[in-house]
Amino acid sequence: MIKNKLLDVLEQLRVNLNNEYKKNKFNNNGIYSVCGADGEATWNIDKEVEDLIIHHLLNLPYNFSILSEEMGFKEYNKSKIAEDIFILIDPIDGTYNALMKFPFFSTSICIFINGIPTIGWVYDISRDVLFLGIEGQGAYQVFNGVSEKIDVSDVRYVSESTISMIRPRNEIQLEIYKDIILSSNKVRWLSCSSLEIVYVASGIFEAFVDYTSEKNIKICDVAASIFILKEAGGVTLDYELLMSNIDLKSLDKRYNIISANSNILLNEVYRRMKNR
Repeated sequence: MIKNKLLDVLEQLRVNLNNEYKKNKFNNNGIYSVCGADGEATWNIDKEVEDLIIHHLLNLPYNFSILSEEMGFKEYNKSKIAEDIFILIDPIDGTYNALMKFPFFSTSICIFINGIPTIGWVYDISRDVLFLGIEGQGAYQVFNGVSEKIDVSDVRYVSESTISMIRPRNEIQLEIYKDIILSSNKVRWLSCSSLEIVYVASGIFEAFVDYTSEKNIKICDVAASIFILKEAGGVTLDYELLMSNIDLKSLDKRYNIISANSNILLNEVYRRMKNR
């Protein structure tokens, strides 16, 4: 019952986000705050979407707590149910894509019930495509009102793979990525980790990589998408560690991420990068 109510509220949120986007309501490109809860700038679009998310979550009749990239941690006490509902939010992943009108950005929400990842929700706002993972029920893509189950591809080797990654920013990072860049079938840089990982879940890509000494990824960026990937049959390096150590200080932490369609491919990617 709780899971269904959560999904209903998320669907209402999707409809509202889609309507607001069509009305060009997210076109204010100014900075709301020079420093959000994650220590980075909060743009108006981040704040506007976060406010919309919370507005919908307040329709829940349950106690819940949230950890959001912009506002940080907050508890909402509405009932006395025994379940612990924790909601991890990245209002806009790919903010700079959104600001430059490049249509590749998402809203990412991961819901934990009693500490267990239960719902992963990644919404591609500009295309109105929803990626959804439900504990024990698999992963789905919802487009034009049609829900289709998604699965990872069966490609197993780097040489046959399309791999998405974060752009190297210096010579050291380039050296780490060089083998993957030269050995893979195709490489893509799209700057929205949540969507890139669910593209692995849906079989479009075979892997996503952000693995350097300068760690970049926040758990709110990827929690929903790596959960969806797990439900689609894929894997993420140190998945259990990433998903079990979320606390009030998580917004201050940065991680390396390798997500892939199989352990075979993940291990090859990891080995090639560690050998550099």
